[in-house]
Amino acid sequence: MLELLISLGTLAILTTLSVPNLSAALQTNAAEALISDLARTMSMARTSAVFQGHMVTMCKSKDNTGCNGAWHDGIVVFVDGDNNRLVNGTDEILHVTPGAKFPGTLILRSFPNKQYLQFTPTGFINNQTGNFTWCPANKNAKQAQQLIFNITGRVRIAVDADKDGIREGADGKPLSCN
Repeated sequence: MLELLISLGTLAILTTLSVPNLSAALQTNAAEALISDLARTMSMARTSAVFQGHMVTMCKSKDNTGCNGAWHDGIVVFVDGDNNRLVNGTDEILHVTPGAKFPGTLILRSFPNKQYLQFTPTGFINNQTGNFTWCPANKNAKQAQQLIFNITGRVRIAVDADKDGIREGADGKPLSCN
């Protein structure tokens, strides 16, 4: 009986210690999946612009039908026939990415500062470079992710080049969630 109590006590201690690590690992995996989905969405928007020969707009969308809300609420990609960055008229919605399923923020930082991306029929992003940065609600920079894009429409995911546990952003500096 004593051995059973000692075993159960040891198991309880180990479980208590591993739960926070498991939670952090799950959040990191979810953030990586979100950034990968975003990269695929951008690739799809770029490819659609080239194959359809029209401007394709990608914007944040809370209601999955127009450009509104915040980036972590969801994303809509559509053929922007009249180039007004609004889903209207004969514009066709090509893809909807649902919002993040866990707390945090997805922020677009770009030059020039526009809160949408437009892909031209040549596959380029319409005069814009920048990045999307995901920060978890707890602001832990070790769980932050970044997707970097250039004017040609190519994307890359930020990596932890110096192996300090925090990814380096487009500027080469560690990501920050402050």
